[in-house]
Amino acid sequence: MSRLNHSTLVALIAIILGASVILFAPTNQKSSEIEDPVFVRQVELISVLETTNETSPLQIVGTVESKNEARIRAETQGRITTVHTKLGETVTAGAILAEIENGFEQAAVTQAEGAVEAARANLTKVTGGAREEEQGILRANFDNAAKGLAEAKTLAANAIRNSFAAADDVIRNRIDPMFTDPQETNPQINFSVKDSQLEINLENNRFLIERMLKSWRDNLGGLDGENFSIASFLTAENNTNQIRDFLDALALAINSLVTSNTLPQTTIDLWKSNVVSSRNIINSTLNAISNAKDIFNNRESNWNIAREQLAIGKIGGRAEEVQAMEAGLKQATGALRAAQVNFSKTIIRTPITGTINVFDIKAGDFVSAFQPVIVVSNNNALEITAFITDKDRDLVKIGAPVTIEKRWPGIVTTVAPAVDEATKKVEVKIGLTDQVSGLTNGQSVRLDITRVVDPITTNEPPIIVPISALKVDFDKIFVFTLDRNRTLVTQPVTIGPILGEHVVIEAGLARDSIIIKDARGLEAGEKVAPTNL
Repeated sequence: MSRLNHSTLVALIAIILGASVILFAPTNQKSSEIEDPVFVRQVELISVLETTNETSPLQIVGTVESKNEARIRAETQGRITTVHTKLGETVTAGAILAEIENGFEQAAVTQAEGAVEAARANLTKVTGGAREEEQGILRANFDNAAKGLAEAKTLAANAIRNSFAAADDVIRNRIDPMFTDPQETNPQINFSVKDSQLEINLENNRFLIERMLKSWRDNLGGLDGENFSIASFLTAENNTNQIRDFLDALALAINSLVTSNTLPQTTIDLWKSNVVSSRNIINSTLNAISNAKDIFNNRESNWNIAREQLAIGKIGGRAEEVQAMEAGLKQATGALRAAQVNFSKTIIRTPITGTINVFDIKAGDFVSAFQPVIVVSNNNALEITAFITDKDRDLVKIGAPVTIEKRWPGIVTTVAPAVDEATKKVEVKIGLTDQVSGLTNGQSVRLDITRVVDPITTNEPPIIVPISALKVDFDKIFVFTLDRNRTLVTQPVTIGPILGEHVVIEAGLARDSIIIKDARGLEAGEKVAPTNL
């Protein structure tokens, strides 16, 4: 829900509180009957801290859409590690159907969470300086970061060694049977290629790959976690890409072959199979190198942050240092969001309730990005599309429970990873977990989405008070507090989004404030009698 401007809020508060004004309006009684000198209005005091800590769902409006069939595609490539259902089973919206290997993605989320925590601690440090007892924590953080970096270097060295082993196996065991003297200076392909230039390129590239593999093997002789450098990633990526390009060209040549007396179909099929499997292996190898590099970069960043944090732990930072740390926290939070999105892509969910009519995967299968894997059908299936602000996105997670029209249960199945440039909103999809009658395609419905407060990405929760505590004047909005004489005192506030019967206070109130719960009919300077003192 977008932030309201002052004039809109005045109108809204007036509507909410308007009916109660009549209750406090003067009647036609004589003035002597109204002006009771001993009459003191009773009021109820509330703690801002308590109202803020109350969990309040995010209330928005969504649009019902018909979705009779969901053709579910893999959002990333990799091997299927877990299957949670089977063909013919009935599944509910939001249910996890299968999982793609995600060890690197999980590690990236963990590292990004560490980066956010470190960035937040760094910001706290430069704004106020670390206490003496915090120095031990800073030292422990640095030691942990150093240990994590060492582990990442070892992981990276192993990934690069594995990439060489995969590349060497592909060339020597799967591709070389298609060549004569493949490891010599003049390799010859074992079949005639219609495109003569393609044939020359293939033979020349096989010679170059042989020279590259030998050089690569020699350079790996002393590679381990102790002497690893980022340049090793670049070498591995370049060498693996060279083999991938070679396989792409070889596939063109193989696909153009026709059977003959000297070239039976079984041989052609075998060569095609070898090329396809080799390309899959090389693509997986490139993915593994990329993941290992991401982990190394994240842990190296964590180590640099921890080192800087330890170095300035006892002093506060200058203004420019504070700005830099704030930017670092924002950047780390963005990296965490990206890591969480990448991890969520490895979880295959159904957006609707229905029956699995197509189930083309099993544990151990390799799937490509955007490959169709599952079809869930339901002639009565509905889903709901809604839009939230980027600020609310931190509190809305996939799998969060949703109440529709205060009656029906639902679940958040998709949260867009970024704000739409046109609408400036984040799209959210809600699936219905039960069969629901009474909803129709195109209908607007009220939604209560359960907020999930993430301690990693969320700072202190916003200050929230009941709308009834607000008093609207011509040029300001305020709440009432009490002075020591139990007289009402105005406290101007700046408001944010409205959350049902509550509203976010963006400025003007401290968390330890005590305010009047219901400001209707009250005036500044009036003496009151608190009922809960």
